[in-house]
Amino acid sequence: MCQQVADTTFDLVTLEIMMPGTDGLQALAWLREHHPDIGVVMATAIDDMRALTQAMRLGAYSYVLKPLEL
Repeated sequence: MCQQVADTTFDLVTLEIMMPGTDGLQALAWLREHHPDIGVVMATAIDDMRALTQAMRLGAYSYVLKPLEL
């Protein structure tokens, strides 16, 4: 992920908490530290108040539960 972000310009990233090879909250913390100008939305099936609180403290713009109901 680090190389992909370094090679491309993003305005917004959507992260899942449970990602292969890494944790979405760790990825969020890395993005905040290295690219604070990129917006991050957590889109996840994990309905956990602790994860939501941690994501918001780390700087997520929003936390959306999947599946999305319009």
